[in-house]
Amino acid sequence: MINGVSSEALSHNAGSALNPAVAGALLERQLDSLEPSRWKDGVRGVFIQLLKDALQAYSVTDEEQMPVRRARVLVRCMEFAYHDQGNDVYSEIGCGSAKEMALQIEHLASCQVRAMVRS
Repeated sequence: MINGVSSEALSHNAGSALNPAVAGALLERQLDSLEPSRWKDGVRGVFIQLLKDALQAYSVTDEEQMPVRRARVLVRCMEFAYHDQGNDVYSEIGCGSAKEMALQIEHLASCQVRAMVRS
């Protein structure tokens, strides 16, 4: 909870009426601003919720449109999980194991390469 507002309200309200690209960018900006404090009490949960919501904004169905953005958030999830001391942070974020995320990043990169070749 930040200033009396839950992390769910912060992130869901940011994305509800916005274009997914704009919502995702705003969520990533919120992540950037919380980065220095991500290990403080109460911030870890907010950070995880923002990661989940950013992944939702750049959902798999939109991967053809924003593969680099989704890959960037997946890398951020992997970095967070690597440094986190919590139990099974991958399931908290809801993005599978590190190996599954790496495979998804590889797939997203190939989508981007195919899109560049078509252009």
